[in-house]
Amino acid sequence: MPNVPILALRIVQEDWIFVAIDTFAIVLSLFVAYCVLKRRNLIIMQFALSTLISISLIAIVFYGSANHLFWFFPGAIAFFFLLKPKAALLYSVSNILIVYPVLQGFDTAMVLTFYTAILPTIMFSFFCAKALQVQHADLSIMASQDYLTQTGNRRAFQQDSTQSLDAFVRHKTPCSLILLDMDHFKQLNDNYGHKTGDEVLKNTTFLIKQRLRRSDRLYRIGGEEFAILLNHGTLKEAVSVAQDLKSYLEKFRNTDLPKSTVSIGLAQLKAGESIDDMMQRADKALYASKDGGRDMITTAH
Repeated sequence: MPNVPILALRIVQEDWIFVAIDTFAIVLSLFVAYCVLKRRNLIIMQFALSTLISISLIAIVFYGSANHLFWFFPGAIAFFFLLKPKAALLYSVSNILIVYPVLQGFDTAMVLTFYTAILPTIMFSFFCAKALQVQHADLSIMASQDYLTQTGNRRAFQQDSTQSLDAFVRHKTPCSLILLDMDHFKQLNDNYGHKTGDEVLKNTTFLIKQRLRRSDRLYRIGGEEFAILLNHGTLKEAVSVAQDLKSYLEKFRNTDLPKSTVSIGLAQLKAGESIDDMMQRADKALYASKDGGRDMITTAH
């Protein structure tokens, strides 16, 4: 709370207008912090703090002097830390436009110097924030995507399955899980090499993704093991999807690659169980398919 020592200084100086401004800023900051702690809503915090900064900057110019214009520089930069680039740009530009009429009473050279400095600062901050936004998006994809098959990874599966569980608990939205495992994949790697094995994995995942709905997603959760979350999908629908996938893989496989089959285990999320519980049941069904001769579909009950 950097405003607290400044507030103490204002009181000693008996600068009551700025005492009121700083008090308002402190109280609103505490209120925002309380809302964030209680509701965990970061978006509200970001816009509330940005609005607080805007009000403070505008009030400083209206009731202060030309020397107070320098507060716009840390304020403008702060917007780009709190908001997305376009929203931060809107806040920054709006603020310097709102105070423009007041600046007519200030020294002309000071005003020209201010605008000559603040505009490049805002644009530089905007383009830096845009670049960081792109990098963040790329890193998010890298953190949640399997590099080889371009499917979701185990981390993405954990995140998405948690959302599916919440939807099931709150809205009774059905959710089913399909586990697929490539049959004799170690033997395939030994006989044809890992490069060919990688091509088989990529071809298999490419075909699977052709048959899934937009609401469903494929994840690579192990070396040759994959999971499909069927949101809004019952066990009966999961069986239909699994049969369709199995037939599609057999019909449209790449004939330039070694033939491979998949074993499949299915489970539907039940009341009172966790994602791990459902996954354990699907895993048992998958092993039943393996033990039963492979290239099979088994459902968990």
